[in-house]
Amino acid sequence: MADLSKDSSSDPERPDSLPAEQVDPTDAGSMLRLRDVQALNRAFHHLAEVQDSLLRHLQDGEGRHRRTVRSRTFLTVSLGFVALALVFFTWQIQQGGLFATPEIHVDGAPAPDIQVTSPEIHLPAAQITVEGSGNEVAVIALTEELADLRQRSSEDRARLADLTTLLVAREEAQMEFLNQIGRPSETGSALPVPEPIEAVAISTETNLAPPEAGADLWLRTLNGLLAVDGYGHLEFRSARRVPGKPLLTDVLLLQRRTDGSPAQSIRADRAEFELHRMTRTLVFRLFGGHRSGSGSRISLPEDGIRFDLARIRADVWLEHFPALFDLAPADPAAVEQARLGLESLLTQPRPNGYWKVPVLRSLDGSILQMVQVQRFDSGGRLLRVLEADELEVLIHPNGDVELQFREGAIFEGGQRRPFFEDRFRVYLPREARDAWLTSDIPVVEVR
Repeated sequence: MADLSKDSSSDPERPDSLPAEQVDPTDAGSMLRLRDVQALNRAFHHLAEVQDSLLRHLQDGEGRHRRTVRSRTFLTVSLGFVALALVFFTWQIQQGGLFATPEIHVDGAPAPDIQVTSPEIHLPAAQITVEGSGNEVAVIALTEELADLRQRSSEDRARLADLTTLLVAREEAQMEFLNQIGRPSETGSALPVPEPIEAVAISTETNLAPPEAGADLWLRTLNGLLAVDGYGHLEFRSARRVPGKPLLTDVLLLQRRTDGSPAQSIRADRAEFELHRMTRTLVFRLFGGHRSGSGSRISLPEDGIRFDLARIRADVWLEHFPALFDLAPADPAAVEQARLGLESLLTQPRPNGYWKVPVLRSLDGSILQMVQVQRFDSGGRLLRVLEADELEVLIHPNGDVELQFREGAIFEGGQRRPFFEDRFRVYLPREARDAWLTSDIPVVEVR
């Protein structure tokens, strides 16, 4: 939107779980959203300039039309007066009121008979035709176009207001979350003091012995994959695996410092895993429990603690834990046809550039799986790359098309920024609605 992007990293534990090169997406996401809003404002400013130009052109046309009508009216009235004068002059001559015949008398001589015949003047009636202005059709067309532009401008402003409201709401939610994890509230009251626990309990959870020799093979495999991918500071000491699901229960996770000493332990009722294949990121969340360390115990938040492990070997993880990602089987011909259909609609010329879809792996109902979308400016320069595990196309009643990406990241300017809350939306206003509905792309029509 307008393009409007959000970053997905909102985890208080994220500095401990991301690599050193991982960037903080909050500021970059805010700047990107502000740039999108500024781009929309510039587009509306340009639209206002076009409206002003059309109004000036319309006023000039109306002025010329009025001047032409006045001049022709004056000419018509003048010719009418001339015709009336000529008719009056002819009538006076016929009545003898003008050039009357004088009577001459000579004494002693008979008076001669002198007759003066007045000439007959015939004036044909002047045919005066006032043609209508040839600009009337153009004026009507300009008026209709101006009305359409005003309606579109009103719709764009309403859409911009809605998107701005959504942006502000998300920013407020982010600030509220930051306040909850350590910043003072508006009233100045501090967060609740962690509940102190006995040193023996801390020693039991932070200075744990190595896993027993009879521990499950999958648990050792899990810790081994974490260590090989550069996350050896995270170690699952115990857990119960749920067969066929990316889920663990009764979890005990030990987190170490850079020197290898225990930093804290986290006990959770369950751990949920997600594998973002397009960005090669493993995400797991811990729910229902507490974390212990430095002589205190803090309960986990309701929405859990999130860990994002970037740049992992996704294929190796899937080989050992296939339940992490489920790629729906699909006909390759149908997948390619959907990719070409989506690309043909996205490559249509637009004021802010066009899009390409080089990668689409599968289809699952209305979901496009493992997709890569590239954005170019009008000059053909690559601006950004979007990679997501899922893409859903939503068609709104007013003709707007919404591309909703899930579980992915934005690559722009040499930086990688995960989606905010695992979601990213692209709005395409005033699209050819019927063309999208009749295409080979699985879409969702919003009622």
